[in-house]
Amino acid sequence: ATNPTSSGCDSTSTITLVVHPLPLIDAGVDQNVCSGTATTLTATGANSYSWNNGIMNGVSFTQAVGSMTYTVTGTTTFGCQASDDVTINVNALPTINAGQDQVICAGDPVTLTAQGAGSGTYAWDNGVVNNQPFTPMNTTTYTVVGTDQNGCQSSDNLTVTVNPIPTINAGNDISGCEGTSFVLTASGAGAGGNYVWDNNVTNGTSFTPAAGVVNYTVIGTNAGGCSSSDNVTITVEAAPIVTFDFVQNGNCAPVEVAFTNTTGGNITNCIWLLDDGTQINGCQSFTHTFNSPGTYGVSLQTETMANGCVGMLYDANIIQVDAVPVASFDVESSILSSVDPEVQCLNSSINATSYQWNFGDENGSTSSQVNPSFTYTNEPGSYSIQLIAVSPNDCRDTTTRIITIEEELLYFVPNTFTPDGDEFNQTFSPMFVSGLDIYNYSFTIFNRWGEVVFVSKDVLYGWPGTYGVGGEIVQDGVYTWKLEFKTNMNDDRREVTGVVNLIR
Repeated sequence: ATNPTSSGCDSTSTITLVVHPLPLIDAGVDQNVCSGTATTLTATGANSYSWNNGIMNGVSFTQAVGSMTYTVTGTTTFGCQASDDVTINVNALPTINAGQDQVICAGDPVTLTAQGAGSGTYAWDNGVVNNQPFTPMNTTTYTVVGTDQNGCQSSDNLTVTVNPIPTINAGNDISGCEGTSFVLTASGAGAGGNYVWDNNVTNGTSFTPAAGVVNYTVIGTNAGGCSSSDNVTITVEAAPIVTFDFVQNGNCAPVEVAFTNTTGGNITNCIWLLDDGTQINGCQSFTHTFNSPGTYGVSLQTETMANGCVGMLYDANIIQVDAVPVASFDVESSILSSVDPEVQCLNSSINATSYQWNFGDENGSTSSQVNPSFTYTNEPGSYSIQLIAVSPNDCRDTTTRIITIEEELLYFVPNTFTPDGDEFNQTFSPMFVSGLDIYNYSFTIFNRWGEVVFVSKDVLYGWPGTYGVGGEIVQDGVYTWKLEFKTNMNDDRREVTGVVNLIR
């Protein structure tokens, strides 16, 4: 190079120019990373490096999601520079969804299925396989890591709450009698739990089942929604169907009745109640005497031996006991006459409703009237009237009365007779129709001076109007007569006098 001076003189000098090659800068390979991943760019090929976008060589940084190219300038010791660039592609992390928290009951299977990694993979902890059922034992939080096709990962978790299965107790088996109310109350579901029974039973509410053996099942559900069941058997025994027989020995008090229990099955504690106030305990047959008249019912109560179920039968008005009737009657008159032989019976019987009369005549005359009258057609004499008094159930009593039919004293004495020799009215004597004892008879005729002109002891022999043994005819006139006789039935002696006109 020429270096002129001020005097115009030239001089010459020589320099050596060294040309250094440019450095070969290597910014590194392009990268695909996941969001949130720290990246470190380290260039090579120079002594110092200067990166754009505010990064420093060899110092990590985190890029936002997206693609960005980074340029580095490398400077050698000679000051020579060269550059290179690298592209960083930051992929977004997948949004992993493990699913909703779940509440299950112990023993229930669970299937956990995560989403958000697309066609990537999912890795669960605790040995869970995505979309495969398993049975958790306890309440656990499960975490899943999802890896998408870019290899980016994200996680999520859910909690599976395992509620215990309640131990439900339906209660002990029970038994009772038909008509008994029962209350079924289950337990074990805890606070907030509920119980559902079959057969239309409501927990804690009484009901009355029919006779038979029925199994009742209850499902108890606790507050966690977990259920189990239990059952109880109710045996309802039907009341015994009570029956009995009786045999009544007659109907007239006192009446003896034999009772026999005919109730079937195994029974005990039999109680007989009779309407006369008698109580008999025991299931065996027995005999009882009803002393007082009346209508009586009988009840029998029994119990089953298994559960003491009570059955009863009351049969009303089955025992009929009549008071023994007392036959009694009177008659208006126990002495009748042959002229008026009608008897009037006056019934005074008690405890009777029907009557049988027998009047003792030769025709066997009878009557069923209460107060009959009867006219005899027989000869005078004594007759036995029999009364049989009959109760409603044919109890009987008999009584008799003797009545007498006396021959009525019927006679008349003419006041005139004409012994004139014709065929009429030739003798004078009393004319007896009935009632005369012919063996006790005397008829005497007196003249006006009191002399006896005729005496007859024979009722068939009258005065012919003569006097003395020779039969002298007496003169016409009025004559006095005296009649002495005894009645036929009762020895009643009588004396009757009168006058007669004799006319020829």
